[in-house]
Amino acid sequence: MSVYIKTKEFNLTVKEFRHLLASHYFKQMKFILIIFVILVLINFVSGLISNDYFGAILFGLILAYYISIPYIMNIKKTQSKINFTRRFCEIDENFISFVYEDGSLVKIKFDYLIEVTRNLDYFLLYPIKNQFYYLPIGAFNTEQELSRFELLMEGKQLLKLW
Repeated sequence: MSVYIKTKEFNLTVKEFRHLLASHYFKQMKFILIIFVILVLINFVSGLISNDYFGAILFGLILAYYISIPYIMNIKKTQSKINFTRRFCEIDENFISFVYEDGSLVKIKFDYLIEVTRNLDYFLLYPIKNQFYYLPIGAFNTEQELSRFELLMEGKQLLKLW
């Protein structure tokens, strides 16, 4: 079965990109954040008993720092302009190509991806653990193209549909 899909043009705004990075960051840091919440609670309870809140304040400040990292980062200075450039995708059985309006091209063989995740609004394609390519679901022209892409990713064992 031959697969060829060409998506509509799409791009990311700085606000959308910040949300993506924050979401990704919190998934990566979930375990550490849970530990800090537990430490804050333990120190708060012990502070109630001993009337010393230094530990709770210290761990609370550390927790606040870790939570604020994705929001204080200057996205425009730390990210490449290519992340905000309009583009479309061409997808076949072996490759996905991101074709940018400035003529740039990123072509990725599916064998080099380690995972594809699906959110309600987009796919993230991971060539390595902390790098991803964004593909919005709204960029697909039809539901059939979306389904063909999902089945292709499932067939390559990159996406779990069930």
